Amino acid sequence: MTRKERHLRNLNRKGRTITATIVTGDVCPCTTQGGRDGEYDPLWHEAYPGAEDCQGSKLINRSKSVTNLKSFVIDYASLSNFYTKESIGLVGRISTDVDSKVMIGACNTDGTEFDLTTINEHSDYFTYDSLNYKRRDVISLNPAQICVLERITKVL
Repeated sequence: MTRKERHLRNLNRKGRTITATIVTGDVCPCTTQGGRDGEYDPLWHEAYPGAEDCQGSKLINRSKSVTNLKSFVIDYASLSNFYTKESIGLVGRISTDVDSKVMIGACNTDGTEFDLTTINEHSDYFTYDSLNYKRRDVISLNPAQICVLERITKVL
């Protein structure tokens, strides 16, 4: 059994439940008109008040699907107990906010790996212990991906 297979087995047996909410929809015109190059433009919404407001998600006509996952979730402050400072530095934009979490790997309820890079940083979110989190940077270390979760109070 490889390290990745052992890690996935342990995630499925001992991991905490976390849900991923995937938001899909149509690209909002505010991100494409006027040379915006994919960036949200609140001024476009002011100029076109009759148009649907994407509320910063860059999507209109949104729908949501929820996926149940298993993961090892720890507080950011605890990360130094598991990884070197060099590895932690690879993670990137970590908030020092006490509500920041780190996911170490994720698997679907059937035990197959869930790719954390498929979560859209702007529109999708995780729910853990009844709190919502945005995915921030993801790095791949053997045998698992590590993902920074930043607490959010508003979901779209």
